[in-house]
Amino acid sequence: MRAQIGFTLIEAMTVLAILLLCLAIAAPGLGRLVSTQQLRSHAQAMANLLHFARSEALRSNRPVFVCAANLKRNLQLQGCARQRQVWDRGALVYADRDGGGQAGYDSQERLHLLVFAAGRVRVRVGRDQLSFLPNGRLERGQGVSLWLESPLSGQCLLLQVSGHGRADIGKADRGCPS
Repeated sequence: MRAQIGFTLIEAMTVLAILLLCLAIAAPGLGRLVSTQQLRSHAQAMANLLHFARSEALRSNRPVFVCAANLKRNLQLQGCARQRQVWDRGALVYADRDGGGQAGYDSQERLHLLVFAAGRVRVRVGRDQLSFLPNGRLERGQGVSLWLESPLSGQCLLLQVSGHGRADIGKADRGCPS
């Protein structure tokens, strides 16, 4: 008699059923992991933008400003958004050439633009604009909190900027402020 080589249909179906069961158990956790990673990625991009703004203020020895980006549908920049404390579309870094006390953006002052993927993140900031002074500190010397929220998972992440202008990314959890 010859020895059989290979699998029977019942053996193959049993292995497939076990794999599907494992996938069904792991899928919700995998979705949360992907959502958390996307949120951390947005927070890291925002932290890099704030680091750039601080570095530019130190390098150029003049104030540098960060505000919510006002974008058209085709992502063409219109300037700073007028909606206070909502930065869902992205952020704009600029240096006011006039050097006046009340900074305002015009099209020649753009240093960097960060655009968020539509609907992927909600960003809430305690101010409508951040000002980095020539010494790298935030204006008024007070820190600011940026809350990033994933609309899909409801997870939140805190990005804390100290009065010295340094950004620190917190841990993602479900504790979103209202």
